[in-house]
Amino acid sequence: MPIAYCFVKDKPSIRSHLQKLASDWATEAGVDPKNITINLVTTEHQVGNPYAVMINLYLPTAWSEEDVQRIQVSLLKVVMNHWQVEAKEIFIMTSLIQSGHVVENGRGVRW
Repeated sequence: MPIAYCFVKDKPSIRSHLQKLASDWATEAGVDPKNITINLVTTEHQVGNPYAVMINLYLPTAWSEEDVQRIQVSLLKVVMNHWQVEAKEIFIMTSLIQSGHVVENGRGVRW
């Protein structure tokens, strides 16, 4: 259930490649594409330390630390490739979600 909120400066090329990015991320991460969700949020203004892409990544606590790092790095790679952005321009912050802290299809999800 990797879920990523990508905050980016609005560019048509970013929006047009979003489905392919999700598919490639699933392949790179070894996750079923049906379980990947990417939300794109375009920003008009950013102050302070400017990043071309800021990502809030949500992952289940059921995954090992190695799995979490693998998912993070795979997302970094596909974002760099698809959006032609250098690693130094990308910030990924990962939050681990506890079992029972998700509701899907009207039911609490446990893992």
